[in-house]
Amino acid sequence: GSQLFLYGLLHNFGILILVDKFPKLMTDIFEIAKKHPERRLIYTEQALLDMDHHQAGAWLANIWQLPADVGKVIEHHHYPDYRDEYWQEAMLVGFSSRTARNWILGVDILLSDEPEVINTLKLDQRKLTKIATRCREKLEDISCLANEMSK
Repeated sequence: GSQLFLYGLLHNFGILILVDKFPKLMTDIFEIAKKHPERRLIYTEQALLDMDHHQAGAWLANIWQLPADVGKVIEHHHYPDYRDEYWQEAMLVGFSSRTARNWILGVDILLSDEPEVINTLKLDQRKLTKIATRCREKLEDISCLANEMSK
């Protein structure tokens, strides 16, 4: 429970590091990402920085001496074929992240279309759908609140 929350909270932490260290390049990377939402951010980061935010986040987790599981999940959460330590946690965080990304981009699907992940992790499709529905509603509520506050 709480460990999964921590993984979710920190999984893209490396973006902040890259923005801090390479503000101009990251601005360019975000502009490219806006124009090509189908392309994963890490590919553009690797092309322009020769590293990605997963690597940067895992590096910082190591520097800060966070538990090894945190660094592993940060580094591998978008690699469904990863099968070393904490692979199940990494796979679940990656699946959740991709699902949330679809919602934010306005893709009209409730869950990321990854039956192999759902089957590998032995997730109950009915429970997963119920949880995803509640989470998406919360995101919509937060978006409405943010829009109202920005007026």
